Amino acid sequence: LNIAEQCQDVTKEFVLAHPDEVLLLYSGMINLQQYDVAYHLIHDAERRYGEHIDVAHCQLLEVELLWQHLEKPEQAHRLLSKLLADAQNPYRKDILGLAMNMQY
Repeated sequence: LNIAEQCQDVTKEFVLAHPDEVLLLYSGMINLQQYDVAYHLIHDAERRYGEHIDVAHCQLLEVELLWQHLEKPEQAHRLLSKLLADAQNPYRKDILGLAMNMQY
């Protein structure tokens, strides 16, 4: 976790060598309340990790993080709108639940 944090100090575009570690590190950062670091681990996952990561899951986590911990409701709503527009999203039920909690 410390190494990931140090790498992000150098550049927020830091990319892990193995995408399977992204969600593991994300969980660790959430547990440590390192919300900015957690955000930068999953933000723009599609561009950074492509097909090697569950992009839809990362986007759902990103909305939750923006809304609950980073106090950026406008960004959370924009991303949520994008997720709601995708009827094939495998996390559709979770997205709808989150939208209802956010009173979207």
